[in-house]
Amino acid sequence: METVTLRPTQAGSIVRDPKTRQPLPAIGKAVEFSTYWRRRLRDGSVEIVRAELQTDQQKPRAKSAAKEA
Repeated sequence: METVTLRPTQAGSIVRDPKTRQPLPAIGKAVEFSTYWRRRLRDGSVEIVRAELQTDQQKPRAKSAAKEA
């Protein structure tokens, strides 16, 4: 089965994963693209996260050179 990364379209909206019953994170989550997720995509509840956006979000952020003791 195909895997895609989806996220809710509106901030604060809760879309639950039917397998885990956990809310879909705002940054997105890789899921099996089942009938359930196809319906959520069609009704506008979720959107597909493009690969470019995923890599930007997963890059480690530079640590500040000056740290307070």
